[in-house]
Amino acid sequence: MNNTFEKLASVFRWPTPVLNSVGLRWVKIIFLLILMRAPFFKAQISSMELQKKSILTGDFSTICQWDCQIYGSLGRDYSPESVAFFPLHPMVIKGFHLVFPGLSDPAAAVIASNVFFLLAMISVLFLGARIWSEQKSDFLGFPKIAWIFALLLEVYPHSHFWTQGYSESLFAFLFAMGLLFAIRGRLVFGAIFFGLLCVTRPPGVWLGGLYCAWVLFQSLRERKELYRRLLRCLALGGLTLLPFGVFLYWQWSKTGDPIHFYHLQKNWGRAFSFLGGVLEHRPRWDRSTLFLYLSWWGGVSFLLRKDTFSRFLGASTILLGVLPVLVGGFYSYVRFISVNLGLFIWLSEWLTTRPKTLLLVVTVFAVELVIQTYSYSFGLWAG
Repeated sequence: MNNTFEKLASVFRWPTPVLNSVGLRWVKIIFLLILMRAPFFKAQISSMELQKKSILTGDFSTICQWDCQIYGSLGRDYSPESVAFFPLHPMVIKGFHLVFPGLSDPAAAVIASNVFFLLAMISVLFLGARIWSEQKSDFLGFPKIAWIFALLLEVYPHSHFWTQGYSESLFAFLFAMGLLFAIRGRLVFGAIFFGLLCVTRPPGVWLGGLYCAWVLFQSLRERKELYRRLLRCLALGGLTLLPFGVFLYWQWSKTGDPIHFYHLQKNWGRAFSFLGGVLEHRPRWDRSTLFLYLSWWGGVSFLLRKDTFSRFLGASTILLGVLPVLVGGFYSYVRFISVNLGLFIWLSEWLTTRPKTLLLVVTVFAVELVIQTYSYSFGLWAG
């Protein structure tokens, strides 16, 4: 790696010690994170050339389609009839409108998702460094397995939604940060991030509840006085659920229905169905079923470990794998898998000792990422 940057330094006439300084380490990291995304950007640019579109066109029509268009408009006008789309991502887009008033709605959505894509990937590297802290951080300050973790996320076929105006990248950033603070024992900060997950997408509500249960379990293991433990649980649980509670109150004050979001989604066929979820587990030859089984496998392997964080990670992995099949049988929307960080942590551990299999998986992922990006860019459903 150092030889590569020495050659780069000679090409651009930069002093090698300066290029390799600590201050510019993050330039290299961000460059590599973008470079690992090369299959997506290549397919995106090629599809725009085929359509004779420019990436800077005001409507971003090649990049921003489907829900991206909706999120872009909600960034300006979020109403009670919009609550099927949870409010945090539209609020973030609104923030970009305030900072850059000239942005079109789709442009604000796309830029917001790209900013959080980079933040999510950086958070993933820090999370990986903490999970695999016993491994040598010999690749730009992070273990190689942490880079494998990031690479798998970046080339996963449906991760193209992360940079096309959807809320996946924001969700992944909050989830990675929540897990990072949880493993570090900084439960207050963990509560803040898991609380924000509750108002990002419906699966975040389940994760917020799971975090509260994990905090309760942690408190029961402590030897402090009972009332202190109870107060701590109530405080952390209240902090975690506060954003969702405000969201419910706002719906009730506007519509008289605190779960108006659920009733709107129910009209789209996304009602909770236990039987439907069980039936979705039947063996079939498709990718969604494969990743469902892998979520169970990885989640159970984490649950069998002795430390409480691994068990929390295992429960969240199973939850994010199973949740879509319980809500309307929408597991065919395999883009939801891209935010199941526990699954990719488990895959990273399994593949890091199997370099040939890793190369095969990354190649297959990257090829399909290109196909998915082309499909999406031509207005074909790629979810």
